[in-house]
Amino acid sequence: YRGFLGDFEANPARWETEENIAAHVDRIRIPLYLGHGRTDDVVNKNQTEDLYNVLQKSRPDLNVKLNIAKKRGYGYAYWNSEIPNVFQFFESIQAKRPESP
Repeated sequence: YRGFLGDFEANPARWETEENIAAHVDRIRIPLYLGHGRTDDVVNKNQTEDLYNVLQKSRPDLNVKLNIAKKRGYGYAYWNSEIPNVFQFFESIQAKRPESP
């Protein structure tokens, strides 16, 4: 993220508030699917788990699904494996919505 946000030491507000989704969970109004590979060696899965926990605490009414894939890491193989889960999540959301006239 340094390329986008700059170094933390020079831009702490960007990292801690302005660009930090956890600082703005009150703005989220749509269902979220959060997925992460357990063996991801690029981005620590704890970041996704922490966001999920913040959402559960601050927005218990929000429909959020967390999936930490046990045998997956980072990259296209992981995301390809998640496609069915993502579709299933949003199809379940759609099924709960009333029909449009």
